[in-house]
Amino acid sequence: MVPDANLAWLFTEVDWPDRFAAAAAAGFTGVEMPWPPVALDDVAARLEEHGLSSVLVNVPVGEPGSEWAFGWACRPDAVDRFRETFTTALAHAESTGTRFIHVLAGLCPPDLDHDLAYATYRENLVWALDQLHADGPTLVVEAINRRDQPLFLLSGLTEAARLVRSIANPRLRLLFDTFHCGVELLEAEKAGLRRTAIAEPSLGWSPTVATVASRFAEMRDIVGHIQVGDAPDRTDPGTGLIDFTAFFAALRDLEWVGFVGGEYRPTAGTLAGLGWREELTPHP
Repeated sequence: MVPDANLAWLFTEVDWPDRFAAAAAAGFTGVEMPWPPVALDDVAARLEEHGLSSVLVNVPVGEPGSEWAFGWACRPDAVDRFRETFTTALAHAESTGTRFIHVLAGLCPPDLDHDLAYATYRENLVWALDQLHADGPTLVVEAINRRDQPLFLLSGLTEAARLVRSIANPRLRLLFDTFHCGVELLEAEKAGLRRTAIAEPSLGWSPTVATVASRFAEMRDIVGHIQVGDAPDRTDPGTGLIDFTAFFAALRDLEWVGFVGGEYRPTAGTLAGLGWREELTPHP
């Protein structure tokens, strides 16, 4: 298990171009990012300069707060735009040796039929897979929780996993994000739909029926990449309600050997919140 740093969330104490050096100085050997706000040549140069591997990049998306803030992949009226942005991301990934491209599903507005949007997303993923070279990156998809993004196409982990399994291509994997999974479970607990090991602090811990660790175990065969952040506020692992001791134990038990990306909002500065990396070291 190898930790990597998401440069959009960690090392925000310094300007974007300096985050590569900061990550390397903190002991990271890999970094990931949504879409870098620096030139591609600069990204490649800084990766090489600091001995970093590029783990993941997102397909470029629209402006924050816009209907395109999570991309165009599910929009039947924007297939050309999706293909353009995916081609850009693929060129970036191939030139930097990036392992994964995250293809965000996008928002499905109320006036767009969900089944049509889902079919469009699926068709776009199949098209994108056809563009990959044998030694190129793997694609990943993610379920973003509905509390924060109620219009996001994929309703949760179950739907995202069903999509990956239905396409059945080894170059398409699931991005498992502990924060989004934790919020999904917490919201279900609040709604009384299931009891979980995540509960309101005033209620204490409920009996373990579904935990983030067990959800990962259900998806293990299709997971390509992991991102960690605590729920409910996307803070450092160990500062919220997720049982990360159980989660990291599950990673060891299930012999996870991939990257584990830190994608969270540090509560006391980036360096102060990196203790979770120690849990990735195999226990005797």
